[in-house]
Amino acid sequence: GVTSMNLTVIRLLILALLLPLCTSCGYAKSDNRTAQIFSQSAVIREGMVLAERERFEESLLKFDEALDPKYIGKESDKSYPHHNKARVYRVLGKYSLALKESELSNQYANKKSPSNYHLELEVLARYESTGDKQLVLDYIDQYIKSRKFPVMQSMWAVATLIRLYDAIGEYDKGI
Repeated sequence: GVTSMNLTVIRLLILALLLPLCTSCGYAKSDNRTAQIFSQSAVIREGMVLAERERFEESLLKFDEALDPKYIGKESDKSYPHHNKARVYRVLGKYSLALKESELSNQYANKKSPSNYHLELEVLARYESTGDKQLVLDYIDQYIKSRKFPVMQSMWAVATLIRLYDAIGEYDKGI
């Protein structure tokens, strides 16, 4: 059946197709940029839907498609496709690839300091290359100590700990 996600993708595609035709609407020059943004957003959304359905290789292809020059009006337009590729590689346990994509995303977004997510990928990539669980356990300790509020007061923080413990096969510690 048709889901709300499918309807969103359909609406974005319709907008992307109709906006360039609307030259009499007074959008002329900005229309091309708007159509570019909507078109890229539709492709990214398709990739996200594929990832949600665990069709990861297809989702990666969609995010690559979103990097096609026809969708890129400025360098920062490359950030979100790379961010989504990092998320997929993270789920697949390919932490070095996820880190590379996260670095590209941060570069195109012109981020000055790394996010906790990026720091998490850095430690997981080191774990992936060395197999040393202690790297992740040390990071978890540092993460807990750096929190302004107790970890259990934040669902985000709890989810981070569960992800990290699961990544190193310590499933019971994340509970």
